[in-house]
Amino acid sequence: MSIRDRVRRYIIEDLKWPDESSLLTDDFSLIEGRVLDSIRVLSLVQFLESEYGIEVLDTEITSQHLDTLARIEEYVNMKLAQSGRA
Repeated sequence: MSIRDRVRRYIIEDLKWPDESSLLTDDFSLIEGRVLDSIRVLSLVQFLESEYGIEVLDTEITSQHLDTLARIEEYVNMKLAQSGRA
Protein backbone atom coordinates (compact mmCIF):
# COMPACT_ATOMS: atom_id res chain seq x y z
CA MET A 1 0.00 0.00 0.00
CA SER A 2 1.39 3.42 -0.93
CA ILE A 3 2.09 6.08 1.67
CA ARG A 4 -0.79 8.17 0.28
CA ASP A 5 -3.21 5.27 0.54
CA ARG A 6 -2.08 4.34 4.06
CA VAL A 7 -2.43 7.95 5.27
CA ARG A 8 -5.79 8.24 3.48
CA ARG A 9 -7.00 5.15 5.33
CA TYR A 10 -5.71 6.58 8.61
CA ILE A 11 -7.61 9.85 8.06
CA ILE A 12 -10.81 8.05 7.10
CA GLU A 13 -10.73 5.43 9.85
CA ASP A 14 -8.82 6.93 12.77
CA LEU A 15 -9.51 10.64 12.34
CA LYS A 16 -13.13 9.88 11.38
CA TRP A 17 -13.28 11.56 7.94
CA PRO A 18 -16.90 12.78 7.78
CA ASP A 19 -17.43 12.81 3.99
CA GLU A 20 -17.34 10.41 1.07
CA SER A 21 -13.86 8.89 0.79
CA SER A 22 -13.75 9.89 -2.90
CA LEU A 23 -13.57 13.54 -1.78
CA LEU A 24 -10.26 12.90 -0.03
CA THR A 25 -8.12 13.36 -3.13
CA ASP A 26 -4.34 13.57 -3.22
CA ASP A 27 -4.46 17.38 -3.49
CA PHE A 28 -7.31 18.11 -1.08
CA SER A 29 -6.15 20.66 1.53
CA LEU A 30 -6.44 18.95 4.89
CA ILE A 31 -5.93 22.25 6.70
CA GLU A 32 -8.25 24.48 4.67
CA GLY A 33 -10.79 21.65 4.59
CA ARG A 34 -10.61 21.59 8.40
CA VAL A 35 -9.71 17.93 8.51
CA LEU A 36 -6.58 18.72 10.51
CA ASP A 37 -6.71 20.93 13.56
CA SER A 38 -3.86 21.27 16.05
CA ILE A 39 -4.75 18.07 17.91
CA ARG A 40 -5.23 16.02 14.75
CA VAL A 41 -1.94 17.30 13.32
CA LEU A 42 -0.18 15.91 16.38
CA SER A 43 -2.05 12.64 15.99
CA LEU A 44 -1.02 12.46 12.33
CA VAL A 45 2.61 13.17 13.26
CA GLN A 46 2.55 10.35 15.83
CA PHE A 47 1.08 8.04 13.21
CA LEU A 48 3.78 8.93 10.65
CA GLU A 49 6.54 8.45 13.20
CA SER A 50 5.29 5.05 14.33
CA GLU A 51 4.21 3.79 10.89
CA TYR A 52 7.35 4.81 9.00
CA GLY A 53 9.98 5.02 11.73
CA ILE A 54 10.76 8.67 11.04
CA GLU A 55 11.28 11.61 13.36
CA VAL A 56 9.17 14.66 12.59
CA LEU A 57 10.88 17.74 13.97
CA ASP A 58 8.76 20.53 15.44
CA THR A 59 10.05 22.88 12.72
CA GLU A 60 8.78 20.44 10.08
CA ILE A 61 5.18 20.48 11.27
CA THR A 62 4.04 22.86 8.56
CA SER A 63 1.46 22.99 5.80
CA GLN A 64 4.35 22.64 3.35
CA HIS A 65 4.75 19.06 4.57
CA LEU A 66 1.34 18.08 5.93
CA ASP A 67 -1.40 19.90 4.00
CA THR A 68 -2.26 17.26 1.38
CA LEU A 69 -1.80 13.54 0.92
CA ALA A 70 0.64 14.29 -1.91
CA ARG A 71 2.74 16.56 0.32
CA ILE A 72 2.68 14.05 3.17
CA GLU A 73 3.94 11.32 0.85
CA GLU A 74 6.72 13.59 -0.47
CA TYR A 75 7.70 14.49 3.08
CA VAL A 76 7.77 10.88 4.32
CA ASN A 77 9.80 9.80 1.28
CA MET A 78 12.26 12.64 1.96
CA LYS A 79 12.63 11.58 5.59
CA LEU A 80 13.10 7.93 4.60
CA ALA A 81 15.74 8.93 2.03
CA GLN A 82 17.57 11.01 4.64
CA SER A 83 17.72 7.98 6.91
CA GLY A 84 18.84 5.70 4.08
CA ARG A 85 15.63 3.65 4.11
CA ALA A 86 14.01 4.84 0.91
